[in-house]
Amino acid sequence: LPSQMEHAMETLMFTFHKYAGDKNHLGKEDLRALMEKEFPGFLEVGRERDP
Repeated sequence: LPSQMEHAMETLMFTFHKYAGDKNHLGKEDLRALMEKEFPGFLEVGRERDP
């Protein structure tokens, strides 16, 4: 049975490969898509802080 950390790492790696245009590289556009879909709250906080 995998630990919580192993499960988290597996999920992180799966998500990386899901958005990476090249399986070993996450470009700016790929990262933006990942952030918008998987971490929308992170982008909202940044927008709220910008003057």
